[in-house]
Amino acid sequence: MVSPRAKRPVIIAILLTLFITFPTYYYLIATTDSSEFTTHDSITKPTVFIAANLYNNEAILEEWTKQLNRIIDWLSPARVFISIYENGSTDRTKPMLQAYDTYLSESKVQHQIVAANEAKYQGRRIPALANIRNQALKPLHSTQMHFDKILFLNDIIFELSDAVSLLMARGGDYDAVCAMDFFGEFYDLFATREVNGGWVGSGNYPYFEDKGSRELLANGQLIPVYSCWNGMIAMNAEPFIKDLVAFRAILPDEPEVPREASECCLIHTDLREHNYTKIFINPQVKVAYDPFHYWYARYIIPLWNIFLAPFNNPASMTDDEKTKWDSQIKTLTEKHGIDVKDTICLWK
Repeated sequence: MVSPRAKRPVIIAILLTLFITFPTYYYLIATTDSSEFTTHDSITKPTVFIAANLYNNEAILEEWTKQLNRIIDWLSPARVFISIYENGSTDRTKPMLQAYDTYLSESKVQHQIVAANEAKYQGRRIPALANIRNQALKPLHSTQMHFDKILFLNDIIFELSDAVSLLMARGGDYDAVCAMDFFGEFYDLFATREVNGGWVGSGNYPYFEDKGSRELLANGQLIPVYSCWNGMIAMNAEPFIKDLVAFRAILPDEPEVPREASECCLIHTDLREHNYTKIFINPQVKVAYDPFHYWYARYIIPLWNIFLAPFNNPASMTDDEKTKWDSQIKTLTEKHGIDVKDTICLWK
């Protein structure tokens, strides 16, 4: 083990380098578009069903719709359908969405915006979230449009280039590609599982316990994972249309469960059941839930990662913890009736 005294010169050198290079680094990042596709009109663009669930999002909604309009302009109105399902907001989200509904109609963009009056959720959180996500997908099955991709957005701060980078990943040859979302640290550990099905090793860089994933991360390449969501996800539309894959919870009729699983992880279990297994995270696409953390994720975290890289060794569980967890899994499946295939998505 390296002693704290031995680490000190390395830390000082890193901090000095960061101090000297930060102005140039900040300028380059701020003036570089993260997507090579946003200025190319000659590429083949997909037809996209854009879905979102909103609740009390007055603070970010103006910027959110601005970036959504940029996606519409980039795709063209003929290649997009907007579906927004809002429920229970107590701020100005509803009237703002009503105005946006009018704007989309005047812009001849096919869309459906539902402003429901029920509370955000009642009872267990995950079955309620699964339901409202499915509500946002409802027009997928009633419109006459053909869709190549689904782009699902949370109430995030993002830019056009973030969405385009996901939509155009691998030339469209994927079943799901996620951003990384940040609230200081990598945020959506609840829904994300590493390529081997294990929990993500750490909320801090290099995040992954799997060494192959770390190498891809260091090179800025797509990282195969078992599941992800992370605030923004582009998905193959086929399994939702052809196979009727939908969001769900474990034991949805039970008022309480001993362990919960994210509907945004379980959706990947069901995709895999239908052999849709090309699921990735794009570590270059960073989103957040307010302007400060978006700025922090784009400009500060990459610098902080340089400091963390030599010292952070992510590990989701010790051997003893894994033994105890395996015993709990046996109880959860045998006593509580949780499906074995869903245990990967259970939260610790």
